[in-house]
Amino acid sequence: MASDPPTCSAGGPPVLGSAGWVASTRRAAAARASASTVATSDAPAPSAPSLRVAILGGAAIGRKAAPAMLAAGHSIPFVTSRSLARAAAVVDACGLKEGGTVAVEGHEAALADPGVDAVYVPAPAAAHPPLVAAAAAAGKHILLEKPVAVSEADLEAMVADVQAAGVVCFDGTMWPHHPRTAAIAAALPSLGPLKSVHATLAFYGGPRFEAGDIRTRPDADALGCVGDLGWYCVRWGLWAMGGGRVDPTDPPATATAHAGAVLNAAGVPLTAGATVVWRDGRYLSFDTSFQR
Repeated sequence: MASDPPTCSAGGPPVLGSAGWVASTRRAAAARASASTVATSDAPAPSAPSLRVAILGGAAIGRKAAPAMLAAGHSIPFVTSRSLARAAAVVDACGLKEGGTVAVEGHEAALADPGVDAVYVPAPAAAHPPLVAAAAAAGKHILLEKPVAVSEADLEAMVADVQAAGVVCFDGTMWPHHPRTAAIAAALPSLGPLKSVHATLAFYGGPRFEAGDIRTRPDADALGCVGDLGWYCVRWGLWAMGGGRVDPTDPPATATAHAGAVLNAAGVPLTAGATVVWRDGRYLSFDTSFQR
C-alpha cells in the first residue's frame, strides 16, 4: 500500500494492503528473474514482470478479482478448490480457459508449481490460517481477502508464517488505493484537528442470506457483519485519525460494543456496532448490519 504502513509488522515482511502487494511481489519476481544478471551503473533496470497468480478457492468474490487481475496485466495459471466443479465454475464464468487457466481440485499442485509467483485467497476467514501457512511454506506471496482473521491468535500465527518464509502477505482492501481516497487525505488538514469519526455500513441480506451465506456461518466468517462491514468502518476510522494513514503507533485505548446487537442462532453478528476511544478522547463510532 502506498500510503498506509503495515497493518501488522514485527520485524519481518509486512502484512499490508493490496496495492503495495503488486509492487512488492513484482519486485520479488524481478529479483528472481534477474538473479544471474550482473547490473552495471549504465544498464537499465530490469522491467518488472507481470505476476502469475493462482486463485485458491471458488468463492464468488474471486469472480470479481480475476478480471481485474487480467486487466492489470497479470496471468492466472490455476483456479483451485476442494471441489473441481467450483474451480471450473470460476474459470468458465470469467472466461479464463482461453488464457490457459486450469481448474484443479485441491491446492497442492498450484502451490508446488514454480510457475506461480503468488496466490489470491478468497476463502472464508476461518480457512485462512492453513492456506496462508501452506502458501508461505511454498514460497508464494499472498493476497488475502478481508476479514483477514477471526481471532488475534489466527492473525499472529499467519504473521509468523509469512515472516518465517520471507514472503509478503497483503489484505485485499480496495478503497485505500482509490484516487478518491488520496483526494480526501489531501483535504483532511483543512478540517482542523479530527475529534470523532462516525461510520455506518449496512445492506439487507434477507432470509436466504442470513440462513446460508458464508458471512453468517460460525465455521466460515464467525465475525459476521463486524468482520465483513465493520472492517471497512474501522479501517476508515483508523485511517482518518492517522491523517490519511493508519498509524500503528497510535492505537485506540478501548472498544465498547453498542447495546442492541442482533445475533443469529449460531451466535454470528447480523447487526452490531461499537465505539472505539483513543486516550486523548478522540473516538470512532460505527454501526453495521446485514438487516437494513
